[in-house]
Amino acid sequence: MTVPLGRRLPLHASASAKAILADLPVEVSRRMLGAAPLPRFTESTRTRIADVERDLVQTRARGYSTCDQEMEAGVIAHAVHLGGASDGHRSLGVIGPRERLMARPGRASSTRSSPRRRSWRA
Repeated sequence: MTVPLGRRLPLHASASAKAILADLPVEVSRRMLGAAPLPRFTESTRTRIADVERDLVQTRARGYSTCDQEMEAGVIAHAVHLGGASDGHRSLGVIGPRERLMARPGRASSTRSSPRRRSWRA
C-alpha cells in the first residue's frame, strides 16, 4: 500500500492531513474542513464536522493521528505533523493492513505504558 508523494487526500479521512489539521489553530482547521456533510468512503468515515473535530482533539492529546478504515476497509494509518514552514506543512505516516499494524499482545505494551511523550516535531 502506498500513497504517492504529493497526492491530495481528503482532510477528514487521512491520517497525514489530520496530523497537520490538529496542529493548526481550531478556527483555521474548521475553515479548511468546510461544510458538512463530508464525503463518505467507508462505514468508518466521519462525515460530520463535530466528529472530525473530536478526532482532532484526541490527536492533539495523543501526539499523532489515526485513520482507521476511514478511506479503505482493512487499512489503518498513523501520522505525525513534522511542523510548518514558510514553504508548507509536512507529515510522516505509516499505512498498512489493519490486522498487521494493530498491536499484538506482549509486543507493544512497553511503548504504550511509557511515561514519556515522544515528539517528532522539527
